[in-house]
Amino acid sequence: FLGFVYQNLGVLESQRGNFKSSGQDYARAIRLNPKLAAAYYNRGNDELKLKQYRKAIRDFDKALKLYPTDVWAVNNRGLAFCHVGKPSEDKEDFAKATGLDPTFTQAGENLRRTDCDRLLLGSSKRLRVRSATRLADLKQFFCHDWRLVFSFLHVPLTTSR
Repeated sequence: FLGFVYQNLGVLESQRGNFKSSGQDYARAIRLNPKLAAAYYNRGNDELKLKQYRKAIRDFDKALKLYPTDVWAVNNRGLAFCHVGKPSEDKEDFAKATGLDPTFTQAGENLRRTDCDRLLLGSSKRLRVRSATRLADLKQFFCHDWRLVFSFLHVPLTTSR
């Protein structure tokens, strides 16, 4: 019972932005109840916010061992994989989350976005758009919301003469 209490305290601290305190609460919850998937999941979310992607992946892995059908944990682990540059793993997680719950649109959006990212960036090279017509072609071909993709990736669009 006490594990659930600390897990909930961790959620409250996280909502306040007190990630150090929330991490301590999640650690206490896990010590008291090592099978509390929510504590691993929530700590992973905090680590994702703090850009501690490898730690987040470990916690999402632990949460998924305990609760393998948690679509949010699968999706968020995919986001962490994306940030550490593991394209096959992130795509696999987004596809798995979509398969677990076809109505979970966020995973489908992430899956489509990663496909667009890879097509646009190739091997992490900057995209050069040679003309406004080319940009319109990219916009129409790749993604319905191309501005979101480019702003999400911080890809500089340049035009050349």
